[in-house]
Amino acid sequence: MSNAIYYRPPVRFTLPVGSEPTEDNIKAAIEELKSRRNRYQQLHDYYDGNHGILDRVLESDTAKNNKLVDNFASYIADICASYLLGNPVDYKAPKGLDLSPIIEKYREQGISDTDSDLALDAGIYGMAYDLTFTNEDSEPRTVVLDPRNTIMVYDDSVQHQELFAIYCGEVKRDNATVTYLTIYTPSEIIDGVLDNGKFTETGRQKHFFNEVPVVEYPNNKNRTGNFEPVLSLIDAYNTLQSDRVNDHEQLADAILVLKNFTLDPKKQLQLRDSRLLSSVPADGDAFYLTKPLSESDADILTKRIADDIHKFSKTPNLSDENFVGNSSGVALNYKLLAFEEATKTRERHIEKGLKKRLRLYFNLINHLKRGAGGKTATDIMHVDVVFNRNLPRNDYETSQMTVNLQGIVKDEVLIKQLSFVDNAEEALVEKTPDEYPEQFPAISKEEIEADIDQKLEGETKEETDEE
Repeated sequence: MSNAIYYRPPVRFTLPVGSEPTEDNIKAAIEELKSRRNRYQQLHDYYDGNHGILDRVLESDTAKNNKLVDNFASYIADICASYLLGNPVDYKAPKGLDLSPIIEKYREQGISDTDSDLALDAGIYGMAYDLTFTNEDSEPRTVVLDPRNTIMVYDDSVQHQELFAIYCGEVKRDNATVTYLTIYTPSEIIDGVLDNGKFTETGRQKHFFNEVPVVEYPNNKNRTGNFEPVLSLIDAYNTLQSDRVNDHEQLADAILVLKNFTLDPKKQLQLRDSRLLSSVPADGDAFYLTKPLSESDADILTKRIADDIHKFSKTPNLSDENFVGNSSGVALNYKLLAFEEATKTRERHIEKGLKKRLRLYFNLINHLKRGAGGKTATDIMHVDVVFNRNLPRNDYETSQMTVNLQGIVKDEVLIKQLSFVDNAEEALVEKTPDEYPEQFPAISKEEIEADIDQKLEGETKEETDEE
C-alpha cells in the first residue's frame, strides 16, 4: 500500500545581505518553493481526507480491499486552530498610543476570520502567509496567501532580516509552464513573468508600508504542521480499520467445506439460492473455512494507536471518558496541559506576525495622515496581543470567584471574567437608592436637620450635667 512520505520541513530561505530581487535570486527562490510543494500537497491531501490507504492495491483481485479513512488530520488541525484563534484576538495599547483607527479597519473586513484561516493554514502546512495591500479607496486590507505559492526571502545575517517575498501562479501555455510573479520588497511591488528561465518585469509601483507587506506565520520553530508528526500512525489506524472490515466481509463469503460427500453443479446452485443443505450422509460434515477473529485484540490495538496519535500530536481526545461535564476548571487544565503548552508555542510565533501586521497598518495610516500623532511603528512593539482560548467555561466557579474578590478588584474586571458577558460596562448594575432601598434608605432634609439638632441638644445637656 501507499503510505505518507516523509518530507523535510522547510528551512528559512536566505540570500546574502543586501540582495535584490534579480533574475538569479528570483529563480533560486522559485526553485526552493517548488521543492516544498510535494510536502505541502501531501499535508493538504491528508487534511482533505485523501490518505495513503486510498491507493492500496492487494495482490489478489478477489480479496476484499476496503479503504477506510479516519480523518485524524482534519480533527487535529481544526481543534488546534479553533482553540488558538476560535475567539477574536484583543489588542491592548499602552497609554498614549491610539489603536482605534487600526481596529476599525480590522472590524470593517472581519479580520478575525482571516486570523482563523491563518491558524488553520499554519496547523496544516506548518506555515501561513497573509498579504496587506491597499484597495481602490487607499484603505488597508489583508488576505490569506496560499503557502504553496508563497515564499519569504531573508538575508543570511544572524538577525535574518526580510529581503522580499514572492507570490506566484503558474499557467500552461503552448506545452510550457509560464510563472506569473508578484514580488514584494520593503518599498515596491514588482510584477513579472518567469518564462523558460528568463524573468521579464511587467510593472512596478511603490507602496507605503515601509516593510515587506507579506507576513509569515510559522507554526513552530521547526515549521511543522500539527498532524505532520503522526502521519504514519494515521496510516496505521486506517489500515487496521480497513482490514477489520475486510475480515468481516470475508467471513460472510467464507469457503464452504464438505467432508465425505460432494454436490453436483445443480445442487450447488440450489444451495447458493436457498441457503439450505440436505441429504448429508451420517459420516459427512459441512463447515466454513475461516480464520479466527479476535475483536478484543483488535480493539486494544486500535485504542493504542488512537491514544498515540493524540499523545504525540499533543491534541486531546475530547470524546474520551475522562472529559466529563462535571470536571472542575483545575482538573480540566491538567488534562489539557500538553495541549496548552503546545498552543503557547504556536501563540508566540503567531503573535510576532500579528504585531508586524499592526505595524503595516500603522505605517500606512500614519503616512496618509502625514505623521499625525507623533508615534512611530516601534511603539507597536509595546502593544499586548491577547489570545482568548476557545474553551468551555465554568461560569458558576467564575461567579464564586468574582464574589470573593469584590472590594479587592474593580467590578468591571470581575464582570469580564464571565463568558456570557460581551460588554462589561453595559453589564454592570448601577447601584442607586431607588434600586436598593434597604441599603440606601431615603432620608428627607427635615429629618437630617432634626437629627443634627437632637444630637447638639444632647451634647449641651451632657456639658450642663457635668458642671
